[in-house]
Amino acid sequence: MNTKFIRIQGKGNVSQAPDRIRIFFSLIGKDGEFIKAVEKCNSACEAVRIAAKSCGIKPAELKTTHFNVGAETKYASGRYQRIGFESSHELMILLPINKALIGRFLSAVIGGKANPQVNLKFELADAEGLKQRVVADAVANAKRRAETIASAAGIKLGDILNIEYGCAEIRTSSRPFLLDPCGPSIRGDIAPVFEPQDLKAEDTVTVMWKIEP
Repeated sequence: MNTKFIRIQGKGNVSQAPDRIRIFFSLIGKDGEFIKAVEKCNSACEAVRIAAKSCGIKPAELKTTHFNVGAETKYASGRYQRIGFESSHELMILLPINKALIGRFLSAVIGGKANPQVNLKFELADAEGLKQRVVADAVANAKRRAETIASAAGIKLGDILNIEYGCAEIRTSSRPFLLDPCGPSIRGDIAPVFEPQDLKAEDTVTVMWKIEP
């Protein structure tokens, strides 16, 4: 005799406020001479470190994520010609979300001599915890749906026969936000104000229950 069953898909939705921020500073130094291009870039990096120290942040927390020195060219007379060198350096720092501190830090950097491009990403420290919560919510949602259908159909749920979980990728950080220090709305004497949006996660599971006779 074939076993009768009911198969329900549950969807989990969980949101949580981010608790830390990852800040990227992209710095450029250009010059006709290789050494001077590197020195200009190094000077911009040092300006970011000075800004960090002025806000009580340890400069050593600024980590290099990219460094490169290449030729700067322009197209003229039907070909590319080298006009100098460009040194690029990206610094990254991970901080807990403290709006006052972050505002002072960004204001100090933007108002200083570094003139970097600034990218912000909001994150969760306990990313795995969010993933576990959304899976649990998906299972609970499947159970509620199954109980509703069983009650309406006049049937009784038995043991769980199977659970299918595809392990979808869950985003635990926001999309990057760009602060342009050259933009008309950014001034070094005004701390940027931000209110990070909750990070949202969703996932699905499919649960199969035996239907009792």
